Amino acid sequence: MELRAFVSQDAHPKPITCVAHNLARREVWTGSEDALIRSWDTDSGRLTSTMDGHAGWVTALVFCKEIKCMASASQDGTVLIWSNNGKILQRLHAGEAVYCMAWNSRRNQLMCGQKGGVRIFQAKDDVHVLHTTATSAAASVPTGSSTTSTSTSMAGTSATGGSGGPGGLVGDLMFDTKDLYLAGSAGASHTDLVSCLMSCEARFYSGGFDRRLIIYESMPHGLQVQVLVTVNDAHDAGITCMEYAKDAENAWIITGSFDRTVKLWSLDGNCLQRFDGFLDSITGLAYVPPVSTLWIACNSLFPVFLDPRSGLNISDFVKADNEKVHDKGASKFKQVHYLADTQEVVAFTARRQLVTWRHNPSAPVTTLESDAVDAMTLTLKDPILIFSGGAHLVQWERTQLNTFMYSREPIAMHAPMPTRGGGGSSTQGRRTSTRSAGPGWRPAGRGSAAPIAATKSSAPRKLTATRMMYYDPLDLLIVGFEEKCIMVWGYQADAGDDLPGSVLAEMGWDVSTRESSVVGGGMANRISGLSLRYQFDTHRDAVTSLGVVAFQGSHYLLSSGWDRRIYVYDLTLGTVVDVFRDIANPLTATSRIESELAADAPILDLSVGASAATIAASRPSKTPAAVADEPGIQFAYASADKLAYVRVFTAPRGDRMPLRGVLQGHEAEVMLIQWNAARMQWVTGSEDKTIRFWDPYTFQCSLVVNNESPVTAMCIDPAGLVVTGSRDHCIRTFDGERLLQRNIGHTDEVRAVAHIPSRKQYVSSSWDGTIRIWNAHGGVKRARRGFDADMYQVPTMGLDSVDSSGSSAAAGRQARVQAKAGGEKADEAPQRQRAVHSAAAARQGLASALGKMEEMYLRTDVAAAETP
Repeated sequence: MELRAFVSQDAHPKPITCVAHNLARREVWTGSEDALIRSWDTDSGRLTSTMDGHAGWVTALVFCKEIKCMASASQDGTVLIWSNNGKILQRLHAGEAVYCMAWNSRRNQLMCGQKGGVRIFQAKDDVHVLHTTATSAAASVPTGSSTTSTSTSMAGTSATGGSGGPGGLVGDLMFDTKDLYLAGSAGASHTDLVSCLMSCEARFYSGGFDRRLIIYESMPHGLQVQVLVTVNDAHDAGITCMEYAKDAENAWIITGSFDRTVKLWSLDGNCLQRFDGFLDSITGLAYVPPVSTLWIACNSLFPVFLDPRSGLNISDFVKADNEKVHDKGASKFKQVHYLADTQEVVAFTARRQLVTWRHNPSAPVTTLESDAVDAMTLTLKDPILIFSGGAHLVQWERTQLNTFMYSREPIAMHAPMPTRGGGGSSTQGRRTSTRSAGPGWRPAGRGSAAPIAATKSSAPRKLTATRMMYYDPLDLLIVGFEEKCIMVWGYQADAGDDLPGSVLAEMGWDVSTRESSVVGGGMANRISGLSLRYQFDTHRDAVTSLGVVAFQGSHYLLSSGWDRRIYVYDLTLGTVVDVFRDIANPLTATSRIESELAADAPILDLSVGASAATIAASRPSKTPAAVADEPGIQFAYASADKLAYVRVFTAPRGDRMPLRGVLQGHEAEVMLIQWNAARMQWVTGSEDKTIRFWDPYTFQCSLVVNNESPVTAMCIDPAGLVVTGSRDHCIRTFDGERLLQRNIGHTDEVRAVAHIPSRKQYVSSSWDGTIRIWNAHGGVKRARRGFDADMYQVPTMGLDSVDSSGSSAAAGRQARVQAKAGGEKADEAPQRQRAVHSAAAARQGLASALGKMEEMYLRTDVAAAETP
């Protein structure tokens, strides 16, 4: 959740007292102690006009939506009705100072809070006709039905009002001059200044310095108002502000007070929650529905953010450009208001500054503060855990109280551990071991295995994580470090064995089998913490790449880095298996050291793809018959030599990784490579500011997309969308060549990005020391049932969905690409394109006809079943 701030310096010569939004002109009006009213353009912060009409402080502003005019109140005892262009339409005399106002949209009533009571002015029924003549802005007046009530009606005394003022006023156009003043009997009305008013449907609410909260029922016409509820001691001190809040499930009245508390009330006047701990009196409240948070002004340097459902202060997880505001010298905030129509929050400070925040739907939902983050990963099954790494490793987990807050738990990097692998020369033979060797063995000199006793690591050294991955099948966290080592953390297999059955039952476990009733949930994940399993010290330089191959019932970790070597580890046994050797290259086959180098420059990323059988099954028409039955699993790695290499893992041996292709085309270092499982293709990101899509068998580039900035992070979501993080601090989501979403919020280079499918969120980490969580793009169209997506493709490079409304130019380019790949002539491409469009239209028509026939038969069956 993040909003952008704009600050207007010295908005008035004297302190600002009130704010309202003019919906007709999309401007913000402010009133001040200088008796002036000013209007502002919130986009630019520019002053558009200044209005003068009051003789005292302007205490309240409210926009009357149904009759499209603005009302202002003052200590001089008058209420002015303004047209949209700043002309006075009517002057109402309230008899004494007015301190607050509210507009009842259902009854078309203007309510004014005064000392000891509330005065109500009724808009005329034909105001829309007269107002059109006066301001050329027509408005309709809705009517509302009355509500039956058994409460006693308050006695009202009529006060005479009228119009007047400078020349050009249209007398008695907007409101009846006869008003209703609610004085009431003892105990049924206010005894001190009414400080806040709020309207909700046919009811309205008032709060005052006498600590009372009163609920009224406003009846249609005749100005008959009844008191429904009076709460005598709503707060321990005077009530200063009031707000109406509503979400998908609840609706509340929220009040703030001089007693430094905020209370949450039901619409019937029952106190639901009390929030305290504020350092000063509550002076302003604003509920912001787009982010479901309550903003509180309490003479603080920045508004306090509260989750009204849990009552927790979430200010640490919310970013609203604090630095930008205070860089301009903003002082303590006095009031805060939410403008629903423009989704803006407007506040003013003690230094006469007007601050506006505009909701950015592409901003992060939550921001987690950390150190500079170089690496990040997460789990894919519940409970969802986020792991971040840099100088420290941290585990993050969302709390159950709300969607904003995350718990933070550091992961110890220095603990007793068995060491795997030495730093000597490599061996020509395969490294083997058995579980019977025990957890404390290691290969002697990286040669044959020899059992040793488990030893503690030497004095703790400073480590910096460069790459992280979480392997869900084994519940292992794998981290590569700049200091040439790899560490593997796991959960205790016997976690929870000592817990009582009652505790396990409360957590949803089957006490008899001691297994989780949650699909995909492991007891280790829920009960025990991570403990260091293995440490591998095989690399000679920084580790930058990690990937896991599930092969013939075992799980093998592949790692690489700046030393250009690819090592293989058995994750089940925690052993070093082998190192890559390029024995097929005659230039390096005779040199052991040269044969271990997998690229001509440092390897920057590695990704594991799919087997030939899996690829062939998903795209039979595109897979060459000669390679459809090829054994092994493809994996690829990106290098600083501007190339990416695709090899096949055919066995856990360094000499059984034959090269299948080279992805050549980038003009700078290839920083990242990912396998797009949804569309069966390789995707690369580079320093040349492009991402490229590659065929897994021809290894030809099928699409080049401009990323506008060097790609520094990348992930693929389950729908096949490509999410990139960039050096320009921006996160972009691509569907083929089409940019779907742009997320801006980081202030430094984005280093990692991941996707949480179950929550439809993206997670990113950056050198700015934050982890940010964003709403994922949700506009992916799914393929229609029975539709062959391979026969009709728009330039999304294998997207399962079909958009028949795509541009003809793009479809033409795709048709020409397909024609070229199939050996057709370029002039045959338009004909093929028309044929494809015709076939798609025919399938659509057939599907529609079948659907109608099925619906008709269903109706017939239902009718037959209902016939006696």
